[in-house]
Order: sequence, then C-alpha cells, then structure tokens
Amino acid sequence: MPTLFRDEFEPIPSCHWSYVECKWYLYYNAYCRKLKLHICYTKPLHFRISGDAMSFANGTFLFITNSFHTPVGLSSVAALATHLGNELQIYLKMPPRTEAIIFKKRIEILQESLPEDLGPIPITGVHSKEFAPTLNELAKQGGALLALVPTRRGNPIRAFSNNDYERLLIEGSLPVLALPRDGKLGLIKKVLFPADLSPRSEAALQQTIDLCKRLDAELHLLHIYGTDGLLPSERDMQKRRAATSPRELFELDQNQLKELAARATDQGITTVIATAEGRAHTAILNYIRTQQINLAIMASHGPRNSEDILLGTTTARVILHSNVPVIGVPA
Repeated sequence: MPTLFRDEFEPIPSCHWSYVECKWYLYYNAYCRKLKLHICYTKPLHFRISGDAMSFANGTFLFITNSFHTPVGLSSVAALATHLGNELQIYLKMPPRTEAIIFKKRIEILQESLPEDLGPIPITGVHSKEFAPTLNELAKQGGALLALVPTRRGNPIRAFSNNDYERLLIEGSLPVLALPRDGKLGLIKKVLFPADLSPRSEAALQQTIDLCKRLDAELHLLHIYGTDGLLPSERDMQKRRAATSPRELFELDQNQLKELAARATDQGITTVIATAEGRAHTAILNYIRTQQINLAIMASHGPRNSEDILLGTTTARVILHSNVPVIGVPA
C-alpha cells in the first residue's frame, strides 16, 4: 500500500495538497483497501503546520460570530474578559459578496442588539474570504484569543465540511476558545492541561500557568498512556533512546511530569498530577467529567496520521464532545 497509511508520518510546513484533498483521498483509498484494490499516487502528502502559539492570558479576546443579534456565549466571554482586564472585540463574518450598505446595516443591527450591561464593544465586519488573512495579521501584532460557540459536526457530515474550530487551529496560529453548546463559561476553579510531554507543548503549558495565576485556579496535569503516541520529532529522543527498559521509560515520564508540576508550584499554583490509560480523547473527557474540570487547555499539534484527518485530532474530538470550554493552542 502507499506510504500514506504508515502509522505515523512527519508533517512538514508545506502544502502540495489542501486539507480537504487529503481527507477525500484517504476516504477513497480506505474504500479501495476494503475492496483489496491497490492504488498508486504521485502527489506527496504534506501539511501546513501552525506557527508558534501567541500569548493569550493578557491579549485581546476576539469573539467570532455570523449572527446579527446578540450571539450565544458573548456574555460569558465578556465576563471573563472583564475579570482578567482584557479587551473584547467582536468579529462579524459576512458572506463574500455582501454589499457595503448591507455590511454596515448588519453591524448596526448587532450593535443595537447587545445588552447595555456589556457596555460598548467594538465590532469589525470581515468578509469570509478575508477572514484568514485578517487573523494572520492579528497574530503578527501580538497575543489574542479567538472565542466562539463552534459547529460540532460529526462524521459523515464532517467529511464534507470541517468544523470551524478545526480550520482555525489547522490554518492559523491563534489560540481558540471553543465554548460548550449552551455558550456558558462558569466560574473557573479547576483547569486541565493534558501533558503529552512534548517540547512543543511547553509554551502552551506556560500560558496555562499564567491563566491559572490570574484566575486563582487549580491546575491538573494529566498524562495518558495509550496508542495516541507522539511523532519522534515531538519527543526528547536522546533521553528515550538511553533508556534500557520499559520501567526506565515510565520513570522518565514521571520525572518529566514532576518537573512540569514543580514549574507551576514554584509560581504559586496548586497542582495535581494524574495519569490514565486508553485513547487520549476518551481519557480526557472522562477526567473532565469525574474531576469536575471547568476548563481544558490543550496543545494542538495538527493532524499526525490518517485517523486524525478522517476523524479529527485529539483536541478536535475533545471539543466535539466536551460539555466544558476548551482552549486549543497551536503548538
């Protein structure tokens, strides 16, 4: 079979195929594999990887909506922004060919529908085709956090159209706050950070610690042992190759967890360490439910293999099924 179906492949920051092309090719190829047909392909499968995550604890909150009336979840995000002392703006997405007069009218309708207790909130209208370049420009200017009540399409509908939060995490470099279906963002006292022990996740961890300090929240570090492994480039392979037994690998992981916890504790954060076994998204959702977590913050590495493309990454699956808000941070 083509090397596309290796268990792991190394994504590189170029894109000969679009994300949708890759996904449809995988569906087609999986069908042919079922029929025991052999397919050859000539295009290499490459992915565009998000850039470095920007700091969001002190940045602007950008609430994304396409509603002309008060969006669900806006009040919750406004309350959090006020509590943290952060600026809040609204980005209203418009169809690509919206005329200027309609463009202006829809912004006025949304402005008039906002509750008075929220105060004046700047609203920027952006055509859908200009949305990605606008966000990329914002990422260059400084830290920001995108907030939305996302679409939650499961397969097979997702095969035709990715969820909006997936596109934001894959194509952009700004963190994304995905609110639950009801748009509520309650009191945050327990924050979960799934620790995959990847060097690329360390920036997301520091941002999580910064947010916990400002919210006076308890930090839970969860490491999961299972089949959702990291790519070799995402591990400290020099240390792992030096290990001579599974016990040494386990001790290496435990020591790394303790180091991460010590980093948070040294900054005055109450920290809890936990481990679990199984599929990563299932273990994370179970932990959120059993430990009454109020917010999950996850480093998102983008699709690693064919399963991630077909069914979604670990972060995407957690957002899809979670009843609490989740912040995805491109790593």
